[in-house]
Formats: sequence, structure tokens, C-alpha cells
Amino acid sequence: MKTRLLSVPLMILFAFSAIGCISDGGSETEDWNSLVMKVNESLEEGNGHDMDINSHIEDLDYEKALASIDEALECYDKALFDIARLKEYAKRMEEEYLTGYVIAWEGQVQEIANSLRCLRVIISIDMFNVEFYNVSSLHPVAEQQMSQAFNYYYKGEHEAAVTSATSSLNKYETMEGVANDLKSISVGIGEPFVIDYANGIADLVGHASSALDHLKMAANSAMQGDESASGQLISTANEDYGDYIATIDLLIGIETMHPNAFPSQGFALQELRATYLAIKSNSESSALGYRERMRQLEEEHQEFFE
Repeated sequence: MKTRLLSVPLMILFAFSAIGCISDGGSETEDWNSLVMKVNESLEEGNGHDMDINSHIEDLDYEKALASIDEALECYDKALFDIARLKEYAKRMEEEYLTGYVIAWEGQVQEIANSLRCLRVIISIDMFNVEFYNVSSLHPVAEQQMSQAFNYYYKGEHEAAVTSATSSLNKYETMEGVANDLKSISVGIGEPFVIDYANGIADLVGHASSALDHLKMAANSAMQGDESASGQLISTANEDYGDYIATIDLLIGIETMHPNAFPSQGFALQELRATYLAIKSNSESSALGYRERMRQLEEEHQEFFE
């Protein structure tokens, strides 16, 4: 297992500029303006969540940041629904510039939403690094103590076997909660090989814990003079340990297939993180481009905007 350190995302989200209501749009102007205000309300609420996201990231409170991202996306989805309705109004009002304006507005919101989805993956990757470091810091010693426990058992030092197995088991029990968190985080990242890797870590912890439980029972049975029970239990412990080794091989296989994903030094999944960071940056640039197009239309048709 490899040491991981926290990688902190430095994200900057920008707010929307509200579209103007029109002052001369024919018989459907009132409905248009009502929808525009409804969209603006959704965007303003989403912008508020964006501010919360920044605060949570600065505080390294990733779970709250993810929750705020989901809340912001919900607001932007509402806005997009109403913007789609505005496109129909624009067509009926037979003002070509209005259709172009709404299309640009829709593009801006879509790109901002996409940037938030990328940010969600980036944050999940950093959360993965935190939890994986927690596993990595415990695992080498836990594995060594498990090996010692088996050695003590086969040398007939059953009391020492129980002591070593207990120390190892305590560490694997601590890792169990962390491993379950990794599984959940990997789903948020969404890459199949990351999900498989996290599931493998959880399986690894489970097999180790089971092997240690059976080893302790085998040693205790031996100390009580029940050699038959001890033999059966150590056989089960060896089967569990075989599953443990098979899972180690599975994890090594994933690392081999994705050599840059889990380096021996540095952060995990950094190429994937960089990819999503680039996509996020492109989306934000595109959103600014859409906003510039909206401003151009506002200047060209000042008489129609309040």
C-alpha cells in the first residue's frame, strides 16, 4: 500500500449576470419578463451555493462542499428548464436576437453546471487521497503483525499469536470504516477502475479481519488443549489469508494497468484530476464567451432591455 497526502483543490467559481427584462416585446412581454425573473431567482440561489462551495473548500470540509454543489446544480437545472421555455417564447415573438440571446444564456448555464460536475469529481479525488492515506498509514504494520501472528501460531507460541493477532485486528477494524468511505467516494469519482480499487481495499480488510479472527480462535483452542478445533480454525484462517493474498494481487493488477493512477510517491489519480480540472477550466471559459455574446446583444438592442 502506498502513502498518500492531502491534495487541496483551489477552485474559483464565478456568478451569473442576470438577463434583462424586455420593455417592448409585444403581447407576450409580461409572460417573458415573468419567466426571466424566475430564472434569475434560480441563478441567484445557485450563486449563493457557489459561495458556500468556496467557503467549504477553504475549510477543507469536502462533504459540505459536495452537498452545496448538488444544491447549486439543482438550482441551475431549474433555471435551464425555464430557459427552455423562454426559447419557445422567443420564437413566437419573432425576434431573432432574442432567440440568440436565450441560446447564449442557456449555454452559459450549461457550462457552469458542467464545471460544477467536474469540481465534484476533483473534490472526490482529493477525498479519496485523504482516506487512502489513512489506510496506507495503518496497513503495513497491520500486515506485519498478522504475519507474525501466523508465525507464532506455527511455532506453538499461541499466547504471542493472540497478542499479535489482536494488535493487527484492531488496526484492520479501524481501516474497515475508512475502506467503506473509500467505496462511497469512488462512486462519486465514477471511474470503473477506481471503484474496483476501492472495493478491493474493502475486500482486503475484510479477508484480513476474518483470517485474524479465526487465527485467534485457533490459538485459544490450542491453549485449551482442543487440537481438533484448533486445526479446523487455522485451516479456515489460512483460507481467509489466501483470499487476502488474492486481493493483494488484484490491487497490484489494477496498479499495473493504471501505472500513473497510484504512484508510490505523491497523490493518487492526479492525471484524472488534471483532466477534470482542464475540462472545468474550458467550461468556465466557454461560459464567459456565452456571457460576452449576451452583452453584445444587449448593446445592439438596448431599446428592448430594461
